[in-house]
Amino acid sequence: MDFNHQLIVDFFNALHEGDFTKMHYIYANDIAYFDPLHQYVNDEQVLLMWQCRIESCRSFSAEWSNIVDEGDGYYTVDVLLIYVSQRNKSIQLKLKSYLRIVDNKIAEHSDAYSIHNLCKQDRGWIGYWIGWNRMYQNRLKLEARKAFIKFVHNNA
Repeated sequence: MDFNHQLIVDFFNALHEGDFTKMHYIYANDIAYFDPLHQYVNDEQVLLMWQCRIESCRSFSAEWSNIVDEGDGYYTVDVLLIYVSQRNKSIQLKLKSYLRIVDNKIAEHSDAYSIHNLCKQDRGWIGYWIGWNRMYQNRLKLEARKAFIKFVHNNA
């Protein structure tokens, strides 16, 4: 197992355990992150975003498999996040993580998943029927952004 592969395993172990200190040492100082719900987050706010996400859940775990070296420091990983949301809904979010490693640190990280699938699990029948709608998805993005800003303000 090469160093980059082990770095990715260490990152997902830290995510699973909620070890933000270890994640801090694995991420580059100028980390860039993107996902469909939280959009673009960078630098020190990435760790705060993960902390907000994990601490807002009643339980949280991460499972990963199939780490693929795409070349030039890019890797893909299949990830399953399993958690109980604030609405007390059990969520199993399948996603694809895209990572770029530069100088033995994760410099770029993006997660791809369907907001509609997330809505179906978290919002029930309403999410099933209108979770595909861009206006509804924008509302969820705004809720996530407000929760994140409140978390940052309370933990500053």
